[in-house]
Amino acid sequence: MWLAYKKTLTNWFLLISVIVTSLTFTSCSYFSETHEVQPMTERDYAYEKGKAFFDAQEYEKSLPFFLKISRQPPGLKDNHYENSLWNLSVAFEKLGSPEKALLTLQELKKVNRGTISLFKIQLAEMKNHFRVLNDYQAYEVRKEIDATQPLVRYNKQEIYEGLAATTMLNYDYLVLEELEFVAETQKYFVYVMESNQEPVNSQATDLLISIGDRTYELLNKDALNRDFRRKVAESLLDFLRRFDRYKIDDLNLNLKTVSKFSVYSEKKQKLITEWLHQ
Repeated sequence: MWLAYKKTLTNWFLLISVIVTSLTFTSCSYFSETHEVQPMTERDYAYEKGKAFFDAQEYEKSLPFFLKISRQPPGLKDNHYENSLWNLSVAFEKLGSPEKALLTLQELKKVNRGTISLFKIQLAEMKNHFRVLNDYQAYEVRKEIDATQPLVRYNKQEIYEGLAATTMLNYDYLVLEELEFVAETQKYFVYVMESNQEPVNSQATDLLISIGDRTYELLNKDALNRDFRRKVAESLLDFLRRFDRYKIDDLNLNLKTVSKFSVYSEKKQKLITEWLHQ
């Protein structure tokens, strides 16, 4: 009986020893992993602060933080430098400084390690060349885009993301130039819309419709010069008509999205024509 009791006691001690050893290793592993977590650096803090203002569309407040990072060497392992340059280009554009946006985009093209797609950078360049009234260079960038074959290099989701990021228009006194930029990107919109890939085909369709609607709203703003509104109407009409040049009527893989925009375009063209004849 004593031997049986002793054997049981020994087994209990062995079990307790295993548990304690296991807990010790787990504890060491936990503290080791915790120790490896790097604290937020001043650079990380600057980027997060700038991004918070940027996301809240407080672009002017975001500038000092992104500018601080852009003045630091780009050779660090994080992506803050490239992301800061991209955010700066958007902020400058939104604040009415397309020239500064272009300079920032040119720097981004030199140092970018793939953090921002070349397609997106080139689209932004084309738009801002239109906004500084340099149409010739804008069309040259369009040729560069075609030469890089984005439809081969990027998937439909990436194409859509590039379009969505660069068609957040200002709808300001340069809306004619902005509309020309979107018109020059329509074939990429159609490429996504004609696909059977959801949800990007529907998102591309809705984005193009929202641009048409936002532009059309300007026609009824009496505070704007009548001649300027007339130019907007004519440009919007041309923009809608260009869509028919790109769509492949009988070969669409997704008739729902393309047909949706075609119906929208037909109705909107009628309204614009009526407005022009008032």
